[in-house]
Order: sequence, then C-alpha cells, then structure tokens
Amino acid sequence: MPEGLGPLNLSDADIKGFEAVEAGRYNAEIASMTLDAVKNTSGTGATPAGTPMIKVRFKLISDMAGNTEGLENKSVFASYVVPPKDHDPKKAAVMKGMIARLFMALGNSEDEVRAKNFNPDFEDYVGRECVVTVGREPKKDQAGNTIEGEYNNPVKGVKAPGEVTAGGLL
Repeated sequence: MPEGLGPLNLSDADIKGFEAVEAGRYNAEIASMTLDAVKNTSGTGATPAGTPMIKVRFKLISDMAGNTEGLENKSVFASYVVPPKDHDPKKAAVMKGMIARLFMALGNSEDEVRAKNFNPDFEDYVGRECVVTVGREPKKDQAGNTIEGEYNNPVKGVKAPGEVTAGGLL
C-alpha cells in the first residue's frame, strides 16, 4: 500500500459495477480523448504492442427522444488503432476511415481530416457533442467464456449531432 494511505474503509463501496445500457443511438459528448498504445503482449493481436491508438470516453446525455432517465453518469468507450506503416493496406484504409469519420463527426471537414498534416489537439474535442451507436454484447472472460448476466457496450459508430434523428438518418 502507498505510504501514508493507512487502513481503507470500503464498507460503503458500490461493488455492483456499471450496468450496461440498451443497444441504440444516444446523444453524447466527448468526456476524454487520449493517446495510448496497444498492449497485446501475448502476440495474438492484429497490431503489435506499442502501436498508437486513440482512446475516447463518450458521456451519454440522452436517448434520441431526449430521455435522460438511467443515463446519469453513464459512459461508453472506444479505441481507434492507428495502423502501422507496414499493415495490410486494405485493413489500414478501413482503420484510418474509422478515425477520419470520428473527427468528421466531431466537426472537422473531410479536407482537414485528409490533410497530411492533420494534427488534432485532443483537449479541443472535450465537450463536443455527437451521436453514438452503442451495441450490447455479452461480456467474456479471458478464456472467451460468456459471463452470465454481464454485458459490454461497444461503440459501433459516431455521427455528428443532427445527422441522425429518432427515426433514423436525416
């Protein structure tokens, strides 16, 4: 334990974890955007350890009808891997397309995003609104076995606010 921390009183800790939201589209805002790196040390990943990735936390604001009930303090997360130069060109183009669409949904033009010198300051995106499409999938343990009653909320897509309505695309 770190020096000076002393005994911990965790008697009132909330240990139930986070309840997954239903699959669907949600109005959201960027809560954080950071640069990290792939950590797959087992050698089984599609990209090598150390490959840069953009990690995004989306704070859910409301469903598409404007309802906020049950969304207090709810976030969903996405990681966008920046493919290495020697990655399969077709797969790299798809991965880069996902990153480009993210930045375009957050207000950058296609020309800005496709410029060879595009260098976004992640702090500038905090608070920007968007619409996220969220899935709901059974959570799995390290061995790939389904954990009964637990779910993940993968982000399936990001659109600009107003690009999607409760009934679908505008």
